[in-house]
This record gives sequence, C-alpha cells and structure tokens, in this order.
Amino acid sequence: MFRPRANDVAVAVVQEIRRSIPEYARLLEGPFGPIVTGGVEETIAQFIDRLADPSAPREDRAKIFRHLGKLEVAQGRNIDTLQSAYRIGARVAWRRIAEFGQSVNLPTVTICQLAEAVFDYVDEISVLSLEGFAAAQAKVAGALERRRRRLLELLLSETPVATANLTELAATAGWTVPEHVVAVALERRESDPDIPSFDDGVLEDFDATEPCLLMAADHTLREPLPAGARSSARACHSPMPGRRCGWPGGRCRTCTAS
Repeated sequence: MFRPRANDVAVAVVQEIRRSIPEYARLLEGPFGPIVTGGVEETIAQFIDRLADPSAPREDRAKIFRHLGKLEVAQGRNIDTLQSAYRIGARVAWRRIAEFGQSVNLPTVTICQLAEAVFDYVDEISVLSLEGFAAAQAKVAGALERRRRRLLELLLSETPVATANLTELAATAGWTVPEHVVAVALERRESDPDIPSFDDGVLEDFDATEPCLLMAADHTLREPLPAGARSSARACHSPMPGRRCGWPGGRCRTCTAS
C-alpha cells in the first residue's frame, strides 16, 4: 500500500531538508542530491519492511545509521544537524501517511498506530547515529591526544628537532608553536587523585613517569596550576632553533636566547 509512494515521500523529505537545513542544502545541490534521495527512499523502504515483518534482522541496517553519525564527525558537523534532518523526515512522512490514510478511509486508530511507528523508528535511527557519532568522536579525540603527547615529547627532548617538523606536528595537534615556552613539572600525590583540566593551549601528560605541562610563555591559564607543581633541573628545548629553556630554581622556566 505504501511502497509505491516511497519515492514521492523521499523527494518531499529531501526538499524539506534542503529548505530547512542550510548545511545540507549545499550538499544536496548537483549530483549528490539524487544519491541522498535514493538513500532516503531506501530508509523509507526499510521502515515499510519493518512494518511488514517486525522480527526481521536489523544489524545491517543499523550499520548504515551508525555510519551516518560517523560522517557528521568527518564533516565537522554537530550531531544535532543530522537529528534535525531525521525529525523533518518524520514530520513529512507522517503528513503523507495521514493524507493517504484519510484518502483510503483507514481507521483512525490505524493512522495513530502508524504515526507512533514512524516516530519510534526515527528515535531508533537517531540513537544509532548518535552511537556512530560518539565512536567517531572518541577515535578523533584519541588520535589528537596521541599527536599532542608526541609533540610534548619532542619539545622536551634533548635531541634538536627541525622547526618544520615541529610546526607540522603542532598544526595536526591543534597547538600553535610559540617563540618561548614554559614547562611545569608535576608531583604525583596519592591524596589528590583529581586530574586538572586545561585549555587547548596547554600540552599535558599526566600519565608519564614525570608528569608535566608545557605552554607558551605568555599563555594565561584558565585554572590555577596544580598544588603538586614543582621545580625541576631537567632542561628542555624551545620550539625555535637557537633558543633554550632553563629553569634553575623556580617552579617553571621560560625560554631565553642562548
């Protein structure tokens, strides 16, 4: 009954998404539009299949919606954008179902049951996409954290590192290479297990044998330094060739021309 109308509903859904969500409007222009329309039509077909056989396997279909959530991370969008598109699709589909149901004199109770099924389905695929989004975010965050720790290791290394290499790694780590840096050695205290949180301008490694922080010399911390911050005689290199750090007697050190 509904299957022959799946394409018309899909076209209407895509048109409404294009009108309502600017981020997707650009993507739906040109050759990408028919591909998305086909995908929406397939989603509608899956919903119809589910109505016909609620016990049918769903894992393969679940992968599709998790993948859509992952794509939002790759495109730099918030999951709210995709969730909005789902809600728009649900509203458009529901209007079309209601109009069709009334035209063929479906019982009101049946139309209400179909409405509930539509919004339950959208809730389900929204959760699946959120799972994919969260998994992709965690993966990106893990990769970023590894790059930032590697950058911190290089900056603290006794072996000179080419400026171009540092600059390139810093760019991928979301950190700007400054002219001078400040390093802070941290002391582990079992009585204070809380790990402080700093902004992106601070490179940190609390899991190292010698926990430490490193930041631009003129960087202003949003939070005070941990109570366990202490001085250290260990030397580190400035990001800039020809400059060296030294912190002989204080809590931290700044870079000065050598």
